[in-house]
Amino acid sequence: MSGVYDDAVATASELSGEARAAADEVLTRGSLSPYLPVEESRTLTFSVELNGLDLDEIAGFRAYDTGGTYGRAQGSRSTAQGKLPPITRRYKVDEVKLLLELSDPAAKKAEYIRLARRSAVAIANRLLLAQAEALVDASLTLDENGIVAGVDYGRDASHDVVAAKLFTDPTADVIGMFESWNATYRATQGTDVAVWLLSRKALQALTTNAWLLAYANVNPGVDRISPDTVRSILSEWGIFVRVYEEVIGTTRLIPEDIMLGLPASGSDQLGEGQLGKTMIGVTAEGLQPAYGLGGDSAVGLFSAAFGYNNPERTEVSGTAVGLPVLTNANATFKVEVL
Repeated sequence: MSGVYDDAVATASELSGEARAAADEVLTRGSLSPYLPVEESRTLTFSVELNGLDLDEIAGFRAYDTGGTYGRAQGSRSTAQGKLPPITRRYKVDEVKLLLELSDPAAKKAEYIRLARRSAVAIANRLLLAQAEALVDASLTLDENGIVAGVDYGRDASHDVVAAKLFTDPTADVIGMFESWNATYRATQGTDVAVWLLSRKALQALTTNAWLLAYANVNPGVDRISPDTVRSILSEWGIFVRVYEEVIGTTRLIPEDIMLGLPASGSDQLGEGQLGKTMIGVTAEGLQPAYGLGGDSAVGLFSAAFGYNNPERTEVSGTAVGLPVLTNANATFKVEVL
């Protein structure tokens, strides 16, 4: 049974505004987000030219009643385009809570706002996971809630490698491997990797590397150096590493065994320092006159309260249509190091 739009205490415009503010807080806090910043588009029409620096607006991402798939366009230049269903999170306010806790309109409105913001955080977290997947794998795969879809952003195989010797091997030629990876990166990007993101475990593995120990000129019998010393030695060779441990819940954004090379955020190399965009479009709800979101306000997250009866309850729903779009996958470099 469909719910009835309930704007008695909070309108869709109010709840959508709260939801968008909450999502912005999450997305701007993510340290990978500057590489795929949010761009809102009323039509969200585009075609991705893989490993180009621009988005060419041709085809569309927007809300659909059913899920869709991505396809690689055929032709002399490699592109990817398609459609994506909305991302939705709903929360129930049950009959008992409505009777015992939310009889006061002000309390009810506060609860609706809390749930609208909570749904937006859940949506933003899903987009952060998608951003990380796009950067790490240069692809995006959806297989959830009955939707199966995917897009390959076309990273060259030479930018996705396994270390000749894993960092856990004390005989690994660490400097030699980094120099080899940077040489490959320079061939496509014209510069070295600006920063390598790796796990604390991966950095810790390098503290017992024989070459690094010798370079640090440690005293006899000392079998490890500090992580700070590892970073210092690598920086002398123009290699800059940063420990990255960001998680959402218990899910790591970058797997523990993976090191990810990235350009400088804001580098001239990519114009605005972007590897792409996280595109946010217009939901089907945002276009409905009944919800009062017209013009530019229709773009972005949508949230509203809906009433049901038998039994009496309210649901606060948050919905968005969005996708990270990686336009220069070769500006990333993935290495399995553990």
